Amino acid sequence: MRLWSGPGPGGTGRGGGQWCWASVYPCGVHHTPGYPYLFYVEESQNPTRTLARLLQGFAHSGLRRDIYLVLTGMPDAALSQQITTLQLQDRVVYVGHLTEPELAAYYRGAVALVCLSLYEGFGLSPLEAMACGTPVVTSSRTALPEVVGECRSAGRSL
Repeated sequence: MRLWSGPGPGGTGRGGGQWCWASVYPCGVHHTPGYPYLFYVEESQNPTRTLARLLQGFAHSGLRRDIYLVLTGMPDAALSQQITTLQLQDRVVYVGHLTEPELAAYYRGAVALVCLSLYEGFGLSPLEAMACGTPVVTSSRTALPEVVGECRSAGRSL
């Protein structure tokens, strides 16, 4: 699959601003940190990305305590404070900016990708996750339901 890698560290979670051959397919290395995790990929600095809402929802979700939230990128001061306020320091892990092979391994190792945007023209990370065989949890806004398809239960209990 050939993908645009985005503007890079100054602009998005992807790097390089060039076309590249991605390694998003189901076979390959799985990231195995020793705990189950939901994965969130920072794709832009767009404020419509609802990372603050995701943290709030994760804190109040009732998910098992052994499930972590793994996020790409780096937290700003406000998000760090929110993580502390919500007492999620032991369940939220930032992994920084990932290379394409690392990103694919994180997709493959995740219980699910979480993409809860309020406004998104098109979601590349849900497509990449699905290409890696990873279920996607997404909002029902804009084009995302069309990208990921009908709502189905994977039958997993979190």
